Amino acid sequence: MSAPINFTGKNALITGSSRGLGLDAAEGLVRAQISTVFITSRSDEAVQKAKKYLESIAAEHNPKCQIVGVAADISSDLGLDTLYKAVVAKVDKLHVLIANAGVFKGGAIEAHPVSAIREVLDVNITAVFASIQKHLSLLEKDGTPSDPARILITGSIAGIGADVGVGGGYGYVASKAGVNHLGRVLALELGPRNITVNVLAPGFFPTEMTDGLLDVMGKAYVANNPRRRVGSSQDFMGIVQFMCGGVGSDYLNGVVLPIDGGIHLAGRLYE
Repeated sequence: MSAPINFTGKNALITGSSRGLGLDAAEGLVRAQISTVFITSRSDEAVQKAKKYLESIAAEHNPKCQIVGVAADISSDLGLDTLYKAVVAKVDKLHVLIANAGVFKGGAIEAHPVSAIREVLDVNITAVFASIQKHLSLLEKDGTPSDPARILITGSIAGIGADVGVGGGYGYVASKAGVNHLGRVLALELGPRNITVNVLAPGFFPTEMTDGLLDVMGKAYVANNPRRRVGSSQDFMGIVQFMCGGVGSDYLNGVVLPIDGGIHLAGRLYE
């Protein structure tokens, strides 16, 4: 039997982590004994609420964990600088970077503003690249051939198939297809520098971002899913823990991993 996954002595940065899957990722690392975790949101109120929640988890499972909340809009140069300065004020290296910040804009094609497409692409692709680029030197500091630094990009099964659905998230699906390939390219570039890059492609999980879509197509999604359910926080936490430190995870690089019960194989997300 392998030892439980343990991140003692390691530092992680998770963008877009005040709620939803980003917060789940942070909680998973806190429960697995991460030493320092940085969480971010555009809203100071939201990030402080998430920090308080994670501190309650740490009090029970990881009392020595330091949780740092940073309010910053990482789609702007100023916001990215703010985040970087907050990180280097506390640590001199990072072992995990989870690029999770993202937005969704939907609507019928005739009425879908082009400005919404631009906003989604800027946050979901450009800011992902920029956040990785900004913190690259910190990730390189402690990575080794046997224990590389880990970058995880949150994609979506919407970037694997072509099923836009009733939400009409044209920019969203394009952005998620884009980060799938960005992850592959970065994996080739950074693998020799002892940094692995993988993309997590979740299906529907109950989050604020997906609430509206689940209301519209949730029953059909469950009915069409080979596992007959949506994802859970525990599913995502476990995958993040493994990808960031499980036995054998150091050899995973350039993978786009669907976390969806297999529904991407069915071809349609809804009827």
